[in-house]
Amino acid sequence: MVEDWLADAHKRGVGSDAIKTTELVNRTFTILSVELKELTELAELDKEGKPKVRQTYVGTIRFDGDPENHVAWLGGAGPKAAIDEALERGAFPLQVKLVLDGKAYMLVRPTPATATAAPTTAEFNLEPLIRDWVREIGGMGEVQRVFSAGTLMPPISAALAYSPMGDLRWRLSSLDSQQKGNLWLALRGEWKKPVEEGPSDEDDLDAMSFD
Repeated sequence: MVEDWLADAHKRGVGSDAIKTTELVNRTFTILSVELKELTELAELDKEGKPKVRQTYVGTIRFDGDPENHVAWLGGAGPKAAIDEALERGAFPLQVKLVLDGKAYMLVRPTPATATAAPTTAEFNLEPLIRDWVREIGGMGEVQRVFSAGTLMPPISAALAYSPMGDLRWRLSSLDSQQKGNLWLALRGEWKKPVEEGPSDEDDLDAMSFD
């Protein structure tokens, strides 16, 4: 059920500059990074008479067609479970759409108009993609933060390394054609983790309401 506690927290000035979850409904955006927040609900008490504490994510997002990054509340039990899974998979940046399933928030993957295939080795031009992606993330400082946090997609993480001077740099020259292809897809938000034996990833994603 859609609850008013995020809006109440917003009014109290907790993250007052952040976009409210209600304003994200039916909008497509890319989640670049997230931070888990705890909110104390003074109006709701637990069995011991103490104010309830809720956890929700605040994310840095970028709307489709908008070059600017924004901070937004990503509230609701469904989005939290999906983001928890995305963090475990190292799936950020992740393009999603926020919809309502009845009165509950749900993150789903936008349906692409056409499938995009990775180019051949001769067609790779990663530099512009990297430049745009770094700008979307918020600069190399933010890239270093999420790299250290281990939340980047594996193809992107594999293309980064610290230099002897301690600077985080791209190591494109050491990547083979398959790694470059995966990096190309990941920078576009289109890379998918290979299916492993046992319960399929797609089944897990369906359970999270991503697809």
